[in-house]
Amino acid sequence: MRPEKIIEYLVTAWLIITLDWLLPNLFRGNVLTLKNYIEFIINIFRGNLGWSNWLWAPVTQIVLRALPFDISVLTPAILISWVSGAYIGVKSVRGRIRILLPIFYALNSAPMFWVAMLLILLFSTYLGLVPPTGTPYSVLPSLTTRYIVVYIRHWFLPFLSATVVLVGFWAVQARQSAVGEMNNGYMKYGEAVGLRADILDRYLFRNTMMGSLAVLAIYLGSIIGGNAVLEAMFQYPGVGYLAQQALLRGDLALARGVFLAMSFMVLAANLIIDLVLERPPWTTQEQ
Repeated sequence: MRPEKIIEYLVTAWLIITLDWLLPNLFRGNVLTLKNYIEFIINIFRGNLGWSNWLWAPVTQIVLRALPFDISVLTPAILISWVSGAYIGVKSVRGRIRILLPIFYALNSAPMFWVAMLLILLFSTYLGLVPPTGTPYSVLPSLTTRYIVVYIRHWFLPFLSATVVLVGFWAVQARQSAVGEMNNGYMKYGEAVGLRADILDRYLFRNTMMGSLAVLAIYLGSIIGGNAVLEAMFQYPGVGYLAQQALLRGDLALARGVFLAMSFMVLAANLIIDLVLERPPWTTQEQ
């Protein structure tokens, strides 16, 4: 990674920490001193984010306990929707599934909470297959078959809600990218020399994936913010649910810890995307 890019990420991290210290102090009318600012930064590097008055536990411990729930929903939802959305976008440009495009346009414009309510009605109310909430209250967390089964049943609806909406988003974005790729020289040359459709689709899919990945870096904050709404709706015990509860209960220390966690989740994901875009694994030369 280029040195200027590293500096950019370091400056962004510093701004996140500074805002996390500055805004709550301004709202509460506290006196801003350099000593308090330095102590705040030192405590962050020590892993001390304060004490939660709501859960009566260290904020760092609470946030670290919640992060795996976010990762278990967002990681597969983003990856599955990204790949499948790129595939749908490419196939729609090549004319095979163009008739389905209105469905994906509708999903792209639908709020996550609206899709979540429809899925709750279908899978929980009418079919009774999974519970309507995302919190497995009945079993204590453990590496047992019983807990894993209970966890997956509660995890399913938050995951499906995020995936369905994101598939629509990626399908629309990938179609726009694929339309641009179709006008590039390599596609026109491939069609002129009579390359098979599956070979052209493979090249188009790879380059569309590259464009979609760049879009992901832009919209990642919105995706994580939308997931926070889902968590609050499903009572799924992730960082987004903690953010809602911290604000409702006036738990300033927990709210600050959650802001840091969500901001650094976006920053870390963007860092990974930048590293992948520098040397994408799918752009190897074809013989």
